[in-house]
Amino acid sequence: MISFGDILRAVARPLASVIPAVLLSLGVRLFLGHTLLVLPRLMIESAVIFAPYFLVLLYVAGQKAFFLDLLQSFKRSPEAKEKPLNAT
Repeated sequence: MISFGDILRAVARPLASVIPAVLLSLGVRLFLGHTLLVLPRLMIESAVIFAPYFLVLLYVAGQKAFFLDLLQSFKRSPEAKEKPLNAT
C-alpha cells in the first residue's frame, strides 16, 4: 500500500526545485510588466522557469546521474540497445 509519506517523498525534490524557479519567474514578470508583447514575454518567462528548475534538479536534488544516463541512452544506436550485454 502506498502511504502519504511515500507520495510526499516522491514529490519533495521536484517541488523543492520548482519553487525557486517560479518565484524568480514572478519577479521577472513584475519587472517586465506589460512592456513586451505576449510571445517574447512568454519565451523569457519560460526560460526563466526552466533554467533554475533544471539546475536545482540536477545539482541540489542529486538527479545529475539520472539525466546524464538518459541523455546517453538517446545517443546509443538502436543496434546497441537490442544486443544483450554478454553477446560477443
